[in-house]
Amino acid sequence: DFNRDYLEIFDHRIVHQVGKVLRMRTDDFFRLFDGQQEFQVQIAEINKRRILVQKVQEVKNESEPKT
Repeated sequence: DFNRDYLEIFDHRIVHQVGKVLRMRTDDFFRLFDGQQEFQVQIAEINKRRILVQKVQEVKNESEPKT
């Protein structure tokens, strides 16, 4: 659920991928998909156990067909 401006991510696979593999840090941007909507987010805090991201904007995908 991404109805708030901030979201905490505790999934260890995502935390590892973002922090260790991609080596992203505070203030870096990435896109987050919640199953229905895609958002541009900015990392507010990151540590070994969680990532706190701030929603910057919703990304509209114009390439997918409308049903």
